Amino acid sequence: MSSHERTNFIYVDTSTLIKECVIQLQKVPFISVDLEFDKNRYRYGFNLCLIQIYDGSNTFLIDPLVDEIDLQPIFEIFENPDIIKIVFSFGEDLRLLHSLGCFPKNLFDLQIAAQLLNFPPSSLANLIHRILEIHISKSSQQSNWFQRPLQVEQIEYAILDVIYLPLIYTQFKSELVRKDIISWMNQEMHHVESINHQEAEQNELLKEKYKADLTEIQWHVLTKLMHLRERKAKEINRPPYFISERKTLTEIAKFPEKRFNWASISSNHKSTKNSIFLEELNSTVTSALEEASELGLSSRKRAAKRISKEEYQEWKSTEMKVKFAKQNFFKPIQKGIEKEYGEHVKIMILNNKIIREIILGNFHNILSYKKKIILHYAKVLDLDATLYFANGHKL
Repeated sequence: MSSHERTNFIYVDTSTLIKECVIQLQKVPFISVDLEFDKNRYRYGFNLCLIQIYDGSNTFLIDPLVDEIDLQPIFEIFENPDIIKIVFSFGEDLRLLHSLGCFPKNLFDLQIAAQLLNFPPSSLANLIHRILEIHISKSSQQSNWFQRPLQVEQIEYAILDVIYLPLIYTQFKSELVRKDIISWMNQEMHHVESINHQEAEQNELLKEKYKADLTEIQWHVLTKLMHLRERKAKEINRPPYFISERKTLTEIAKFPEKRFNWASISSNHKSTKNSIFLEELNSTVTSALEEASELGLSSRKRAAKRISKEEYQEWKSTEMKVKFAKQNFFKPIQKGIEKEYGEHVKIMILNNKIIREIILGNFHNILSYKKKIILHYAKVLDLDATLYFANGHKL
């Protein structure tokens, strides 16, 4: 293990060193954790590039890019419910860890705690400055975390992302206890940990909005071209946008003859400007057009289907119900919550998304403390909660 001269840290780049690191981490009641990753910025896919862990004394920088390194012992630390993991805005990190088969337990996300304490939305750097009056630079946030060796600035950035978290945790937990809302935080964390992101699509290939202004045939061709781009990106381990811009593929979908200009388009990656790829491109467009014809797709009908009259009427009816409920039931409750707890807590407890879910009868994401508060204010304000909560007192 080695230490940097300017900033104390331990660089872990072998499975043996990971085991030594784990022996130390097993002794502590909490650790602060952060990940550096790349999501289709410099390489293909969603990739873990660095793990930072601070145990109150030592900062461990764990390099997951080393060949044959075994991260399982670290994952077991993350999954150990007896060790608190202090994190900040850990949603994307969780999605990545779940995709790797790691399901962390006993998380304490400072971003969620901050909102429950009525702090306005802010970055970690701003929160550190506000709470601890310490300025940290975020200049390395979007840097290339695949590069090795890491730059001094990257190392210092990675360390600073974890060493101040315990100080904020101590203050936030104390304040949550003082306000008697620590149970709210516990419910929020339990909910976060209960969501399984393992099967989630990490590289969303096609989006509904891409259909805009495209006919059924054009959309079919674009779909095939997007899959071709994805395969090539994976092959050369580069983000899909490195291969070609989506607008280029859309133009070819609209005007198939433009595929013959591929090699002259400067934004197209050089690895695609050869006879092999150009032949594959031509074959993809040709076969897509043939398939579209066989499927009876239209060159005039829009790919984005218009909703039927019945669907429109149903949508309109729902929107009227939502508008009425907001104005006559939920808005007064929001005002009560804001007056007692603050604007940002109000958004946490009863935002527009939660209101819509309640109206539509979807209570899966409505945590019990939120239900209790909503029903409390409904009672105080003499509002009929049974309109939206069947047997509301039992919730």
